[in-house]
Amino acid sequence: MTRPNRHLPGKIVHLTRRTSHRQFLLKNDKAGLIQNDLGYLFALSCDRHNQTPHALMMMSNHHHTILTDNNGKRSDF
Repeated sequence: MTRPNRHLPGKIVHLTRRTSHRQFLLKNDKAGLIQNDLGYLFALSCDRHNQTPHALMMMSNHHHTILTDNNGKRSDF
């Protein structure tokens, strides 16, 4: 069994999440609404959970996020 991740305050982390069934749910639309909405929700969540964002990259079926976990509660984020 793998050891659980340690959530330490001030640690810079790289998070990756895939969409359900690897579907292309984050693909570009003509107005760019999906990227705008996800960017807004990401910033709102960072603000609510005291995370400092450094980078966010959204692909068509997954995203990469680099952030600083300021209070050691990355699981809540």
